[in-house]
Amino acid sequence: MPRDDEIIADFPAYALGALDEREQQAVEELIARDVDAADELSELLETVADMSARIGQAAPPVSLRDKLLSSASAETSVAKNTSTYSSLVEHLENRIAIEEVEYERDLRTIWERLGNVLSAGRLAFATSIASFAIVGIMAIQLGTDNVELNRKVSDMEREVAAAYAHTESMVNDMSSNEQLLTHAHERISRQDQEIVKMTEINDALRTSMNDQISLTYATLRNEYQSPAWQPEAALSGDGYAYLLEHQQKPIGALVIGGVDQAPPGEEYRLYLFDEGEPTYVASFDMNEAGYSTVVFGLELPMSLYNGAHITRERVVDPPDPSLALPENRFKPQ
Repeated sequence: MPRDDEIIADFPAYALGALDEREQQAVEELIARDVDAADELSELLETVADMSARIGQAAPPVSLRDKLLSSASAETSVAKNTSTYSSLVEHLENRIAIEEVEYERDLRTIWERLGNVLSAGRLAFATSIASFAIVGIMAIQLGTDNVELNRKVSDMEREVAAAYAHTESMVNDMSSNEQLLTHAHERISRQDQEIVKMTEINDALRTSMNDQISLTYATLRNEYQSPAWQPEAALSGDGYAYLLEHQQKPIGALVIGGVDQAPPGEEYRLYLFDEGEPTYVASFDMNEAGYSTVVFGLELPMSLYNGAHITRERVVDPPDPSLALPENRFKPQ
């Protein structure tokens, strides 16, 4: 069974929804029996709500959904054409088999009629005129049946030719669809890489938010206090920067967000200044999400300073306080 102080240490993770069911139950049981702990968690939840309003959520590009839907549509088209082609081939095979059976049946019927006339002996006793008549009738019947069969064969040949032409067109369409599908797979692969990168940025953002929540939580517990002034950080977009000072120890903290990472070989540097030359206090860089929490030592109480400024300098160069003077100041964007 965890101790109460161990459960209280899980309050920030509880506010972020990062505890499992057992840990979450332990927190809820503690606040149910401890009024002070319940008040402390309530203050922390208010802090989380305030920080969530300040920091926007990282979201995938809007075009990502449209790209994935287009790729799925191409795959569906290929599957649909393949099914249609299979059905057409099966229909033609069945039609040809039926026509072959009918052709053989018609031939058998013609020769059976001729055999019946001859076997009945009618030809042996008929006059020559009757014989010619019988032969003429059979010839006419055979000619008629032959014309009908030829017509059926011609119709089948036209249908087969049309089917082959349609099949060739479908094969060409399928080839084009395969190229489109290959291109779609390549785009999906690139999108997967973008999603991995976005996941890394989200993880960095969550870490940064956790740091800021912990620092703000410490402020609520009166460990840190804000000075009467704040840095002159002219930041773009939703950027912000503010300073805190520990009440019992010579320690200061800078919380900054909405700033791009420094280029390779460079870093950000924080200077405090009064009426004289600025004083260098700390170097830092931003995480992938554009946020940072910097803790630094103080030689003098922060109340003796009246301002601060952030510069961006080369890592190999020593701190240059002159860069923090009004005429040389770099304003991080």
